[in-house]
Amino acid sequence: MNVWASWCEPCRDELPLLEKTHKKLAREGGTVLGIDVKENTGAALTAKHEFGLSYPNLRDPDGSYVRHFGQTGYPETYVLDRRGRIAAVRRFPVTQQWLDRTLPPLLRERA
Repeated sequence: MNVWASWCEPCRDELPLLEKTHKKLAREGGTVLGIDVKENTGAALTAKHEFGLSYPNLRDPDGSYVRHFGQTGYPETYVLDRRGRIAAVRRFPVTQQWLDRTLPPLLRERA
């Protein structure tokens, strides 16, 4: 679950990697979920189309949903295990190295 906003440059920088990751995860039973926070729908949809994002994105207009996860800034990524528990948190843009270290053990879990 990636918390982002279209005006956030580090968020925009990681969108192509998140899209690539989503395509890989989809083949392995996982998904990326974007949560666009505190902006209008038009700005988020424009960014979604600009970057060709195919993963689902939800809108959190006032930030109340992501506050439950302890969100402190942008971007932030929360990796959930198959039971929905937070297994890892990245409070900066994700990197391929971080994803390669974090995701495989969770993908091996039984559903």
